[in-house]
Amino acid sequence: STKRSCWGTALVRVRHRAYTALPQLKLTASQWQLLSVDAEALVKRVEREPAVPVPAKRAFRLFAEDLQAAADGLSVWVRFLTHYAVDAHLRSHAVLKDDLDRQPSIAEIPIRPPIFIVGLPRTGTTFLHHLLALDPDSQCLRAYELLRTTRSMNGWLPVPIVDFLDWARVAFLMRAAEVIAPQWPHHHTLDASSPEECLFALQRSMPLDTHYRAEARLPSRYADDQEIPEAAYKQYRLFLQQVQTRRSSEEQRYVLKGQLVHLQYMAQLRSVFPEARVVWAHRPAEQVVGSLCSLRRSQQEVFLSEPPKPAEVGQGVLRYLSDALVRAGDALRAESASGQDPAAPLLHVQYSSLVANPVSVVEEIYASWGWKVSPAHREAMEGYLERSLAERGKKSEGRQVYHKASLEFYSLSKELVREHFSSRGHLAHSFGDMSEIFQGSNGVLRHCDFQKYGIA
Repeated sequence: STKRSCWGTALVRVRHRAYTALPQLKLTASQWQLLSVDAEALVKRVEREPAVPVPAKRAFRLFAEDLQAAADGLSVWVRFLTHYAVDAHLRSHAVLKDDLDRQPSIAEIPIRPPIFIVGLPRTGTTFLHHLLALDPDSQCLRAYELLRTTRSMNGWLPVPIVDFLDWARVAFLMRAAEVIAPQWPHHHTLDASSPEECLFALQRSMPLDTHYRAEARLPSRYADDQEIPEAAYKQYRLFLQQVQTRRSSEEQRYVLKGQLVHLQYMAQLRSVFPEARVVWAHRPAEQVVGSLCSLRRSQQEVFLSEPPKPAEVGQGVLRYLSDALVRAGDALRAESASGQDPAAPLLHVQYSSLVANPVSVVEEIYASWGWKVSPAHREAMEGYLERSLAERGKKSEGRQVYHKASLEFYSLSKELVREHFSSRGHLAHSFGDMSEIFQGSNGVLRHCDFQKYGIA
């Protein structure tokens, strides 16, 4: 990154020349086919890979059909990335299966109870993820590990060298992405070493459409076929077991973040990871919607051939968020109805408290589980907070240029957002704004504390 300004200029020139030259190329139909969206060809590629579980193959078929339906509006970038991503997903399945065939005991190795951080986007989940991952007793999945093909434990190069080479490649690609889409770093930090979301691993078995559709369709279609998300989470658990074996880090606890995906599939998360501790971050919905709309608009500016319509983005985001809250609430209620304890290690964290007193909130989270923050963890958090404050100051100017989070820009208002969440029922309304519930607390509450509100 220290050389960013040198080759960043070169990448800008490449991007400019590509945009200028592509429309002028007189390509034949067969040449354009290299970047075409062919649903049947994609499905056949997946079907030929025996390592891909049957439910994942069904998910890829749904994804291929959805991609085909949207094909006319997709940009060159999304076509290229789809070809690249599908190949990487298939190779990841093959590597994982090969390692498990060679060493079946991997699937029996216990995972220390992991921490899953969930919540609507822009509720402080990334911030909390970074803080918890600083604990020397914890481990996380780094961006370079999730944005590469799964690496085998049986490679001929030592693990540290393989990881360094992958880190360097992903770091370069991220710098290139900043040139192609300079708005992205102002929505989500692009750093190859940073803790990253479970989403990237789950998409190997359950690819999503949120980057090219104003209103996502696939999450609900997967939820209707419960075997698809269940199988995806089982594959994810196997992946975590393989990673900790490869790292020799079985004694460390995973700290993982999935935001919306874990809310949408809360039932499958709790089923496959019954020992997990879940931390759910909250912020009033009207403070969240505009920011996510801005992110979705930026994604579609890159992945669609035509500029996105702000009003459509706004409505799509509203339905996407409220649907996730309803599904999560239904899953917790179903647990309670079946005699299980949905409150077992589930905590709720208030965004405003987390931002105001981050170290104290982490201490309270640990105390709720009978743990203590170590001096080394505290020191690491304080150092991280100092660096983050300085970094935010550097990015503030660009953020004002690229980040359009005004609700009015997306034909929304605070009143419309509140009305929408209220219209989706008690659970969506309650989870959409928990300010009243958090009053008088230190920003951390156990799920069992919500019973009087009809949520538990």
